[in-house]
Amino acid sequence: MVMIGLQLFTIRRINRQMCSEGYAIEDEKFAERILKTYGFDPVRFSKKEKQDKQTPDFKVIAYNEFLFYCEVKSIVVDINGGIKHDTIQNNITDNIHEAYKQFQSVNSSHFAPNVLIWISHDNQIDILHLYNLFRGSMKIPGISFEKDLRKFCNGRIKDEKYNIDLHLWLYKNGEISSLINTVNGMFTDRLCRIFKLKII
Repeated sequence: MVMIGLQLFTIRRINRQMCSEGYAIEDEKFAERILKTYGFDPVRFSKKEKQDKQTPDFKVIAYNEFLFYCEVKSIVVDINGGIKHDTIQNNITDNIHEAYKQFQSVNSSHFAPNVLIWISHDNQIDILHLYNLFRGSMKIPGISFEKDLRKFCNGRIKDEKYNIDLHLWLYKNGEISSLINTVNGMFTDRLCRIFKLKII
């Protein structure tokens, strides 16, 4: 049930002014700006490359070196009447499933890292929801037992989730958190180096 080797970080804060535009900018453009703060150059796929296949949003390079593929996903959940945990987890698993297909279209042999950027439009939905999904359970305040999330963790994304090497969660307050998948360990060192992560 537990995704062994999962590492959760709060890796940095960016200038709050960079987030002040909020919903006025598209999530992909916002993510693109964040990637550039690392010195990366996010490059969109050409029309020819996207022909007959659904690609990730970016190929990311730096100093003429290809680094990783990157996809951006938005979390928008209708929470009328309060947050429903199943609705949130369904939204997250749907996005992981879709991202998996996009990464597979260009990186089926997994020769390069796959990085998934999340942007939530509700401040009550954060990276802990993603972390709990991978754990297969979550603690609910005021209740002594944990909610079982294995139907999500071990459902259609049971194997697909291992194809994504790093998750970055962008917050409106300027904070960036990350969740790195060290299960196969192929790209752990590279991603820790370029994003300045430290596994404790």
